[in-house]
Amino acid sequence: MRLTNPQTPPPPFIPRGSFHSLESMALRKQQQEIDRTLKRIQEGLAAFDSIYDKLQAQVITPSSQTSQKEKLEQDLKKEIKKLQRHRDQIKSWAARDDIKDKKPLIDARKAIENVIVHLR
Repeated sequence: MRLTNPQTPPPPFIPRGSFHSLESMALRKQQQEIDRTLKRIQEGLAAFDSIYDKLQAQVITPSSQTSQKEKLEQDLKKEIKKLQRHRDQIKSWAARDDIKDKKPLIDARKAIENVIVHLR
């Protein structure tokens, strides 16, 4: 009596050590995503600073237009929301045990939180 169905193909052969290589590929992919996110955070912080400086220049000038000021405030809020999403992602990565070097993540999180506190 056969235990396997003759039409069912045999399970694929998985060479020794391939689980390790799959794991390292996943870690490499995750590290690439972390690097991309850290780059986006730097770009977002630079954009925030630029918008904030423009907004402060608008406040200083007495002939500032309200529509321009409102647009800058909306842009500022948009950047804050993006940075907050990135901060949440960074928090989840920093809480994981498989991430070895957490210093760049913690530094980016602190930079985002400083910007948020600075705005309020």
